[in-house]
Amino acid sequence: MIEAIVVLPVLLVAVLLVVQAGLALHARQVLSASAQDGAQIGAALDSSPGAGQAVTDSLVNSTIGGLVDGYFSSVAVSANEVTITTRATATKVFPLFPTISLSAAGSATLERFEPQRP
Repeated sequence: MIEAIVVLPVLLVAVLLVVQAGLALHARQVLSASAQDGAQIGAALDSSPGAGQAVTDSLVNSTIGGLVDGYFSSVAVSANEVTITTRATATKVFPLFPTISLSAAGSATLERFEPQRP
């Protein structure tokens, strides 16, 4: 009986740690996929980088809005590429767990129309 009193809280904390890690990994994957999708849309021929960032924000808010805190995204445009970076903090399952910072970036090459030369 005394063993159960010692083992049960340790087992519960271990289970909560596994759940926290799973939620953080899921949130990281969604951030990464959303950033990549947004970059592809932002790099499309008749689109803008801002439209890609809006798609990224929409995807993140509709899928993991409750699993992350402090979400924000930024867009950077170079001569040939659009890059969208996302950052957030995973929501804690147990208040004593450490804060898990998440970030992901997606890039896509800008589409350009170049007429064929005769």
